[in-house]
Amino acid sequence: MFILLILYTFFVFIRPQDYIPFFSKIPVMPVLLILMFIGFLLLKDKRFDLPQDKFIFFFFIATFVAHLFHLYFGGLAYVLSKLFPAILIYYIMTNTLVNLERIEKYFQLIIILSLILAAHGIHQYFNGGVGWTGQTFAKKTTRIRYIGIFSDPNDLSLVFLFSIPLSLYFYIKKESFIRRLVYLVLAAIFIYGIILTQSRGAMVSLASMVAYFAIRRYGLKKGVIIGLILLLPVLIIGSKEFSRISTDEESAYGRIDSWYEGIQMLLSSPLWGVGVGMFTEYNPLTAHNSFVLCFAETGFLGYFFWIGAIYYNFIGLNYSIEYEKIDNENNLLTPSFFLAISLIGFLTASFFLSRTYTIILYMIMGLITSYLYATNQDLGWEYPSKLEIRDIKNILMLEFGTIIAIYIFVKFSVH
Repeated sequence: MFILLILYTFFVFIRPQDYIPFFSKIPVMPVLLILMFIGFLLLKDKRFDLPQDKFIFFFFIATFVAHLFHLYFGGLAYVLSKLFPAILIYYIMTNTLVNLERIEKYFQLIIILSLILAAHGIHQYFNGGVGWTGQTFAKKTTRIRYIGIFSDPNDLSLVFLFSIPLSLYFYIKKESFIRRLVYLVLAAIFIYGIILTQSRGAMVSLASMVAYFAIRRYGLKKGVIIGLILLLPVLIIGSKEFSRISTDEESAYGRIDSWYEGIQMLLSSPLWGVGVGMFTEYNPLTAHNSFVLCFAETGFLGYFFWIGAIYYNFIGLNYSIEYEKIDNENNLLTPSFFLAISLIGFLTASFFLSRTYTIILYMIMGLITSYLYATNQDLGWEYPSKLEIRDIKNILMLEFGTIIAIYIFVKFSVH
């Protein structure tokens, strides 16, 4: 099943089926997904021990229940076609990437595929706006983009955000100088790719990743100074590209209006939400915020499980960081630390994009959960597998805290 996962990931990222006629005639991705699903069903000992495994499962159930509650059976087909493949990939990853060797191979695969996307973007930029796939710049801009699910420059930037910490993961390993230099160069290429996407959300996410790294490593005062120094070259290089983006106030107010409408949808159906895929039935624009989209469409119930899955991945990494520090002579630069940076970057970007159900999010969570399983075995630390009252309280605080914070922001923005 590991080979099938590699092939499926290749088609998710590179997408030859979207521009090569031969592959467009073959349902490659559905066939691979079916084969992996069969393999998953045949597994005798399925991994379903960690809390996030359960939370993602119940989130999926909540999306079904929402449509059943509204008696909208067409919505069930939407959930199966859009969300089910992403959820399934999560469980396939956690049951296929069963040791650190496989996980590191998969990390390297993501880096290689992301490098191909970055090369396409750079080629597109220096080739008059046309890449080798035939894809052009985003309309009326010089923003690079790929094809398929990465035809939006913002989505392309998410891949680069994800790949930077993975490159640094290998950079910190005690390998040869040449290998470390290669991974450092790769991280720089991905940063350049983000600059060429001209995604303001991605730049804010990159800043949050650098801030988390610097403050955790050096403390608040020194971390702020070092973080600014690290970001300075990016700001200087990126200023030229970002100056070309029109600061459209109508677009900004459109997003805030969408957030307001999302809150109204939640109030109209607090427990279940309006149903997955139904946001644009109530508002012409999408939510432009993964958190708003989630609580608007799945209600308090679905949002609780979605936030909970993310929460358990993050606290799991914090557990792992502490144990790896002991094994690494109290050095914070551990693999779990860089995975935490990756998750923070994606979540920050998600605050400006409607990516609640995107496959990239569930691949990130699948990788993190797989890594937690592997480090649990290798380092011998005990991860809490039972739901604790403390954790439920924390999740509820995150759930209601984010909703209230967004509501307050909207109210102040309107006035």
